[in-house]
Amino acid sequence: MSKDRYFSKFPIINYSNNNVIDITKRVKFLDKVSRNPYIFYPYDISIGDERAEQFSSRYYLDSYKSWILYLTNEIYDPYYEWHLNDVEFNEFITKKYGSVSDPKQKIYFYRNNWSAQENINKNVYGTLTDNLKKYWEPNYGMNNSIIDYSRKQIDFTTSTNRIMSYSVSNTSFISDEIVEIYLDRISLGTGQFIKSSNTEIYVQHVSGFYDESDTLSISSGYIYGTKSFVNTSVTEVNSITTNIPDDELNYYTAISYYDYEEEKNDYNSSIKVIEKNYTEQIINNFNELMGE
Repeated sequence: MSKDRYFSKFPIINYSNNNVIDITKRVKFLDKVSRNPYIFYPYDISIGDERAEQFSSRYYLDSYKSWILYLTNEIYDPYYEWHLNDVEFNEFITKKYGSVSDPKQKIYFYRNNWSAQENINKNVYGTLTDNLKKYWEPNYGMNNSIIDYSRKQIDFTTSTNRIMSYSVSNTSFISDEIVEIYLDRISLGTGQFIKSSNTEIYVQHVSGFYDESDTLSISSGYIYGTKSFVNTSVTEVNSITTNIPDDELNYYTAISYYDYEEEKNDYNSSIKVIEKNYTEQIINNFNELMGE
C-alpha cells in the first residue's frame, strides 16, 4: 500500500464503539500559496483525456498522489468535478436528466451576449431605441471623435425572460416540461411549466406567440404539455413578470441545461498542477496538519 494514499493520513476516532477514519478533517492551500506562479503551472487535461490517477502516475510517478491534484484545485467530487470526455459527459447528462436531447431543449437561464456581437456604425446606432442604446458604448478615435459602437462588456444573467399565467381547465403538467402554446390553434408559442394552482398554470422562458392580441384569440386557444401530454383549453392570459422585453431579447442568449453543464465541464478541463519538486513537502505538511 502506498504511504501517500489520501485517507491513510486521516486520524482514527472512536465512533459508536468502532474505530473509524475521521473524514470531517479538512485542509486547503493558503490563498497566497495558491496564487504563486512559481509553484503551480496551468494544464489542460482535455488534451489527453487523462483521469487524475493517470496524470498523477505519469507526472508524480504514483497514482495515489492524485489527491494532491484534488487538493490543489479544490475538487471534492473526484469524478464529476474532473473533466469528462465526450462519452463520460453524455453518460453523466443522461443519468442526471434522463436523456441528452431533453436538457438541450430546456432553458436554464439567459445571459447577456455582448461577446458575440460585432461593432455597429454611428448610423445604425442612431436608429436604435433608448432601450437598446443602453447596451452599447462609443469607441473614440482622433480628436475624441466617435468611430463606432461596441457592446458594453457586462456579464449579466437573468433567470428567465418572462413569466406568464394561463387560466386552464387541466393543470396536470409536469414540473419544467416544455409546453406548446396555441392561442389561435396555428401560431406557436413555447415555454416551460413552473407550477400551478387549481385553475392556473405558470410558465417561464416564454417565446413565440404567447399572449392574446388582435390576431391571437384565447377563445380558440389551448396549451399542450410535451411530456405530460396534457391538452387543455385557455380562458385567460396574464403577464406576471418581464425581465427581458421582446425588443431586447436579441441581446441575450438562452442557456440550456446542456450548455450549462458543458460550460462547467469545459471549465474543469483547466487545472493547476503543483511542481513535482514540492510534493514531499506537501505530504509532510499534510501529515503534520492531520496530527501524525
